[in-house]
Amino acid sequence: MKINSAAVQSKGVLLVDDHPLFREGVKAIINRSRKYCICCEAGTSSEAMLVVESEKPELAIIDINLPDYDGIRLSEELLDVYPDLKILIVSMTTQVEQIAASFQAGVTGYMNKISASGELIKALDATDAGQFYLDGTVSKDVAEDFFMHRKSMSDGSYSELTPREREIMQLLARDYSVKEVAERLFISPRTVENHRSNLMRKLGLKSTIEFIRYAFKQGLIEL
Repeated sequence: MKINSAAVQSKGVLLVDDHPLFREGVKAIINRSRKYCICCEAGTSSEAMLVVESEKPELAIIDINLPDYDGIRLSEELLDVYPDLKILIVSMTTQVEQIAASFQAGVTGYMNKISASGELIKALDATDAGQFYLDGTVSKDVAEDFFMHRKSMSDGSYSELTPREREIMQLLARDYSVKEVAERLFISPRTVENHRSNLMRKLGLKSTIEFIRYAFKQGLIEL
């Protein structure tokens, strides 16, 4: 569903949740802000994939529990096509497995639905800045478990990459050009470049030589 907005200077936000009443509440909060506006909304993951193509939002607020398939999978699919999109997950779930899976999918922020309304703009600000965000309603024990999990997954871990990033890394490491990768995966060269930048940042790689060495260590290529 497309939403017209007069706030031309505001950053467009995609809102995905299957409860119209919740969407109305979020829109009321967001549209009071001069920084953001809800430019499109959806009640299912499938609908979200359709509206985002025409509206090109800069951020997304996505619920985990959706009627067709969950918000974590939706986040992965969106980031495969729009790697610059910044995603804030909202959910009633505070299980460490769900939180970890969300961040592993590439989202930037995770917020509990029971958080105070004022936290939403704070969460969007952090997400927009590309800063990791986990709101304060998550219990101390869950937060500690998550940070331990995150630490074990960090330090340049190949498992941090999304499936699309791994696919692109394998092709680039095998000496496919950006144009050839784009044609093979039916995406634009710019999208390939964005994925390459993201995966090199995640892995802490600074040069093409480091990229090739890392790919070799992972068994992606033979020298």
